[in-house]
Amino acid sequence: MSLDAQKALARRALEMWSSGNGDSPEEIFAEGYVNHQEPDLAGGISSKSLAEWKELLATYHDAFSNARVRIFRQLCEGDLVASHWEFSATLTAEIMTIKS
Repeated sequence: MSLDAQKALARRALEMWSSGNGDSPEEIFAEGYVNHQEPDLAGGISSKSLAEWKELLATYHDAFSNARVRIFRQLCEGDLVASHWEFSATLTAEIMTIKS
């Protein structure tokens, strides 16, 4: 996969956090995908299967409206992509113990 294609795939993965994004995680991640989240919502480090990651994504979409992802820059070397990005949204429903 070319560097540009790797960056595009990473961009699509990040943009899934945006409101109204129509990408399906199965289109981007392999069936055996595991997300190593650090930090996770509860603090610390966690590993999430594709199904657990999809559930987390759905929870965010339920709790936040007007969610927007901005990608400032991406660096790619070999098979690794690093993205400098920002997430902004309006909290419209309770998530974890945070209330709107």
